[in-house]
Amino acid sequence: MSDQVSLKRVVVCADDYSLAPGVSAGIRTLLDAERISATSCLVLFPEWSEEGARLRPHLDRADIGLHLVFQTADVFLGMPAVDRVRVPLRSAWHALSGRLSAARLREMIASQVEAFEAVMGRAPAHIDSHYSLHLAPRIRAVVLDYIRES
Repeated sequence: MSDQVSLKRVVVCADDYSLAPGVSAGIRTLLDAERISATSCLVLFPEWSEEGARLRPHLDRADIGLHLVFQTADVFLGMPAVDRVRVPLRSAWHALSGRLSAARLREMIASQVEAFEAVMGRAPAHIDSHYSLHLAPRIRAVVLDYIRES
């Protein structure tokens, strides 16, 4: 047995940054207090530009990533924040059932990466997704192809 200690990095990530101003403020507070080490950002909401700008000071000390949403319409515009979490369930079904083509999935990924980069000034540190849809084999393949090609 070796006397060397192997240290592993544990990342604690808060999803849904920019879901609502209170959620974003809470995540920034946790980042400031070093209680979490990462966050994943939703870029489809109207608040993204403003909330994303508030997150930029954390870029050098936290993993700031993209939280993809595979939506079938611009359903979030004007929607109260409390309802934003439930709406993508129908879209999730469309994505998982094959009703969204690989080309459409790729468009969704590209547009959200571009929105992230426009506000943050760099690529996301990681990519995950609402309801973990990026883990579904069909969607995972499109996400991985996009990352490889970018």
